[in-house]
Amino acid sequence: MRVHEFLLRIAWLPLLATACGPGPEAPAANPAPAGASAASAQRAAAVSAEIALLGPARHDFGRVFEGVALEHRFELEVRGQQPLELINVHKSCGCTKAEAFLVGPGGERSPLAMKTPVPPGTRIEVDAVLDTFGRSGKQVKPITLYGNLPGGRQELTLEAEVESLLALDPPILDLGRFVLGSAPRRSAVLSSKAGQRLRLSPAPEGLTEELDVAVLALDPDGEGRATRFEISAWPGPALQPGMRSFPLSFVSDLGADGQPLSGRSQEALRGRVVVQAQVVAPVEARPPSAAFGVLAVDQAAERSLELQVYASGIDLTLTPARLSVRLGELDLSEAFRYELAPIEPSPGVAPQPLAAYRLRLWTDGLPPSPAGTLLGRLTFDLGRAEQRELVVGLTATARGSSGGPGPGATPQGPLGALPGAPRRP
Repeated sequence: MRVHEFLLRIAWLPLLATACGPGPEAPAANPAPAGASAASAQRAAAVSAEIALLGPARHDFGRVFEGVALEHRFELEVRGQQPLELINVHKSCGCTKAEAFLVGPGGERSPLAMKTPVPPGTRIEVDAVLDTFGRSGKQVKPITLYGNLPGGRQELTLEAEVESLLALDPPILDLGRFVLGSAPRRSAVLSSKAGQRLRLSPAPEGLTEELDVAVLALDPDGEGRATRFEISAWPGPALQPGMRSFPLSFVSDLGADGQPLSGRSQEALRGRVVVQAQVVAPVEARPPSAAFGVLAVDQAAERSLELQVYASGIDLTLTPARLSVRLGELDLSEAFRYELAPIEPSPGVAPQPLAAYRLRLWTDGLPPSPAGTLLGRLTFDLGRAEQRELVVGLTATARGSSGGPGPGATPQGPLGALPGAPRRP
């Protein structure tokens, strides 16, 4: 056979094959090794196990009293073609517990070991517990099953509205706004809402010398047990000025289940009380400091504050005072002056100031000095037990003799001298 005849026959082969019907597909350029496609299919199927809930995925216990351990059983069934393998049953907090069980044909139960294949048609039960002890308000706690599920998880949820067994009325014990050294006393009622009779005492970890507290049973029986207690609070000897808040706990002789402890190891039931106060010092500066900003050599500047006096027997014009201003080790006190002038107290303030003063601080200019931050204090020696002294702060940034802030300078803005600020000889 000549070469051209051989090529002609090859050219006709596809046409003959088509005429005789479909032939076998051409093999892939790189055929997969035997068994590889099966392994891929198995891996794909391993993430597609199905699980059906035989009830809601979310269980609401409704409104309950604190201290109850709430229990619920979620029921599920493995569906589809692939076995289920759980790798974890995750709880969102320490207040929840969850355990998975296999359920046999006769209803018998056995713990489900993680990573154990569970064939389709098998029922699973998840026993879940929500412990409400020490909690109040709306509780929403998820329990998550992780495994070869669509998305890798199945979420179950417990929820409840928890009402404290011991509740305060009003909810916050507010001492209000008062002058340090006065002794306002305020009370609130802590009640057993479920009606249990109990004993109550302050927990030591919440007590402080800044606050004095007392507990009085309002309806005691012969053993001193009651359902209602008056909680009273007033300033202690170490109380400090400012917005103050004191979280307190009151320990009952009842346990988390509302039953007498009687030597049991169960944690005691607690009533929680927040005491708050706005404590005003006998003398206050508003604002508490004078910020001069950036000062150049020989630059005059002035700032004003208001001093408010809330306690009797204080005359700041007769009170010893000392002014100290330093730039590092450099004493610049002589560059600053101050004066006081009585003014009318602002009306409508509680408590109402007994007296008020305008405090003027000024400088006629800094002497030649390096650049840097000035820190100063104007200290009034009050000599009172509740307030030994009043300190008014002073800050400025020296531009320095060379002009421009140096290393470490912290300018507070382009304030400079006030318009029309007087220069004094």
